[in-house]
Amino acid sequence: MLILFYAASSLGLPYFAVYLVYGLSLHASVSTATDVGYLVHYIAASVIAMLFITLVQVVKPFRSNNAPKTIGLGLVYGIVVFIVFFVPLFYLAFAPVMVSLLGKAAVDAVAGKVLLFAFIVHVVYGLTVGAWSYETMGRWTSGRKPVMKTNTSS
Repeated sequence: MLILFYAASSLGLPYFAVYLVYGLSLHASVSTATDVGYLVHYIAASVIAMLFITLVQVVKPFRSNNAPKTIGLGLVYGIVVFIVFFVPLFYLAFAPVMVSLLGKAAVDAVAGKVLLFAFIVHVVYGLTVGAWSYETMGRWTSGRKPVMKTNTSS
């Protein structure tokens, strides 16, 4: 989230601009757009993360009990999410809202930076989901059992 705030600020926009544009693209009112954008963005990110976890836990070629492989798959997944979800949404939904707010010349001036920041954010997302997936779910695929202490004294 801090990366998104930094990206907006570096473009001279308010820190909440990402969520505002997201919410407005979903036809939320101006007064609720930031909240709607924030909520929908993180719900979508959670669902997409669950899809990744399912992929690396269930689909045999992607199954992994190896940290570098799982994190590497996360990296690739983040790039795929950027290409499949963000790029079409940017051009079909976000850019038109940005044009209505800032004007075409301003959007043309920042579009490259927006795409670059979004790419970086999605790479970090993929690495994070890969690491989190390995750390939290790896014990089931690797056969590791949780260590439980039992009280043997009576």
